[in-house]
Amino acid sequence: MKRRLFNIVAAVSLLLCVATVGMWIDSYFNEVALRWSFNLGTAVVGYSRGQIAAVFTTLKAPGSGLYVDRPESLDSNTNLGLRFQLLGFAWMWNPFHGALIPCWLIVLLTAIAPFLWLRKPPTPPGMCAFCGYDLRATPDRCPECGRTPKTKPHT
Repeated sequence: MKRRLFNIVAAVSLLLCVATVGMWIDSYFNEVALRWSFNLGTAVVGYSRGQIAAVFTTLKAPGSGLYVDRPESLDSNTNLGLRFQLLGFAWMWNPFHGALIPCWLIVLLTAIAPFLWLRKPPTPPGMCAFCGYDLRATPDRCPECGRTPKTKPHT
């Protein structure tokens, strides 16, 4: 059961990793934002120039509801108020509140589970490292594939 759950998590993580790489590449050619205006202000989630942004402002955007548009608020040339930046991360406040996260971090984090999923598990003692055949009866050579084991099996 644990292995099946890990396989599902690793597969979803691999899909997220591939999608993030696609967004990362696309972010240098296009800027995309999902903007939601409501009574308290405007929330924006989008990507631009290798960063994914989640921003909230009390400034009201024109129109109301949920829509996709060009995110002027994500453009680095636009005045975003007070801003702190370090290694591609950015924290904003006054009048925009939010964070910009570099795409490389999300790719790195979502690649961990697929990397662990794809790596070969260690060969148990007494088994052929190449084909997995039980070598307790023939410790000098594998009868299945003919290879010589590097270490002698425990009997």
